Amino acid sequence: MIQAENLTRKASAQHQEDPSVAGNARLTGATGAVLLLLFCVEVATVVIGVKGMLTLHVMIGLLLVPPLLVKISSVSWRFLRYYRRNEAYRRRGTPPTVLRILGPLLLLATIVLFVSGITLLLAPSAFGGPRGTMYSIHAGSFVVFLVLVLAHVIGHARDLRRLAAKDWLRRSRAAVPGALVRQLAVLASLAAGLALALSLVGHVGTFQNTATHPHGAPHRAGAASLVLIPGKR
Repeated sequence: MIQAENLTRKASAQHQEDPSVAGNARLTGATGAVLLLLFCVEVATVVIGVKGMLTLHVMIGLLLVPPLLVKISSVSWRFLRYYRRNEAYRRRGTPPTVLRILGPLLLLATIVLFVSGITLLLAPSAFGGPRGTMYSIHAGSFVVFLVLVLAHVIGHARDLRRLAAKDWLRRSRAAVPGALVRQLAVLASLAAGLALALSLVGHVGTFQNTATHPHGAPHRAGAASLVLIPGKR
C-alpha cells in the first residue's frame, strides 16, 4: 500500500510542470495580454481616423516596442530550450503545426511594420517621402500583420485566458517561483515604452511638416504626431 502511494506521488511529480517552464508561460501570457490591449487601442485609432488621433497613435505605437521585445524573448527562449532537447520544455510540447508556421511569419511582419513606422517617424523625407516607398511597405505590412495577429490570438486564446493573470492574483501568484521578477519585467517594459514614446514623439512635427510641405517647409511645425500603423491618405 505504502509502495503504491510512493509510486503515485512519483508519477505525479514527474508530470508536474517544471517551475521554469511554468514561469516562462506566465510571462508570455501576461505580456501577450498587455500587447493585446495596446494593439486594440492602436487599431481603434486607425478605424476612427489616424489623421485626427496622430499623437495617441504614435504614443501607443512606440509604447508597444519594449513589451514586444519581452514577448519575443520569452517565446524564443521556449523555442531554443525545446529544440536543444531540454526535457522539461519537451514535456510541455509545442503549439499546433499551423501556429508554429504562423509564428515566424508574424514575427517577420511585426519587424517590418515597426521598422518601417519608426523610419517614417525619424526620416520622413527618405524613401520617397511620407507617401513613398516606406509608407507603402508600412501599409502593406500592417494588413498582413493584422490578419496574422488575429489568427495568433484566436489560436492562443485559451492559454491567454489561463495564464495572463496568474502572477497578478494572490491565490495563484505563489504557485510558481519568480512572480515578482516577471511582474517587474512587464512593468519595466511598459516604463521603457513610455520613455521611448516621450523621447521620440517630438519628431512627429517634422513628419507632419514634411507631409504638408514635401518640397520644403517655410516653417517648423509644432509637435503633433505620426504613425506606427498606417492611417487614411
